[in-house]
Amino acid sequence: MTPPPRPQGDVDPACIDVQRRRILKQMGATAWVSTPAGIALVGASAHAQTSSQPVLERLAARLNLVSRHTMAGVAAFSVPGNDLYSMAQGQWEPTPGGVSARTDAFLGYMFDNYLPLPGASQLATALAEPFYRTRMRLGDGTSTLFGSAIESVLSALDAVPLSLLLTLMLNGLAVVVRPSSALTLLGAPFCALSWQDKAKVFGLIEAPGDDGMRLISDKLMDPLSRTAVGYVQLSAAGLLTFAAAGAYGEWAAINPLTRRLNFTPVGWQQSKYEGPSIGWNEFKGYYQDRRSADHA
Repeated sequence: MTPPPRPQGDVDPACIDVQRRRILKQMGATAWVSTPAGIALVGASAHAQTSSQPVLERLAARLNLVSRHTMAGVAAFSVPGNDLYSMAQGQWEPTPGGVSARTDAFLGYMFDNYLPLPGASQLATALAEPFYRTRMRLGDGTSTLFGSAIESVLSALDAVPLSLLLTLMLNGLAVVVRPSSALTLLGAPFCALSWQDKAKVFGLIEAPGDDGMRLISDKLMDPLSRTAVGYVQLSAAGLLTFAAAGAYGEWAAINPLTRRLNFTPVGWQQSKYEGPSIGWNEFKGYYQDRRSADHA
């Protein structure tokens, strides 16, 4: 069940002919909505109109949910386990993995609290282009356009959460790599990809220049977006490293007040680490109870 070697340099954005505009037109006739299992695409006629009442908190909560699903898909890709996300990608293990270690929460907390991106609203709206004609259900019988939800949330923020930018980029490229991933019940298109297709998404992110990003939106050629694009690509390139650190660390198990573990971390189970050791009996005292060199 060990993942196959990751493709090295064999993913060329120019070779992925998916007719992006055709995909967007097809998606325009559907709706991306929240379901008990996550989000999925269904006929637009199945949804109510957006309520006129303030829904900013619900919008933010729904966007956060999509981000958590996406980061769970990243965690499963980095350290497969016995969770649903790992099984859906076709690479899984019978033991707990990155998702069980709450790596999705670790990634969201780290990116949003330590690496926010001021002045990136234009980039976020550009990355949301593939989903601008889709609808997102808010859980109370109402729905709103996914792009409008992003604009509403960003208008109340001083800095764009980096996890949101990464979420939009990963899911936008997921639809480019495999258009059918938009028809998912796993919370986000990226989560519906196979392990190999997820590797292609990261290959596009790591491609020289911003060609991979332009596959999502032509608006990214705007000079104001180019600096932010490089920042987001750099962060995404290190996403797997951060995911591994979260999966094998003690973040989910440690009590921040007592600095003690509440339970055995998943990473310790994976690596068969038994915890810190305070000395070894074999090294206490001197060999054969000697006390000086004269007695040797």
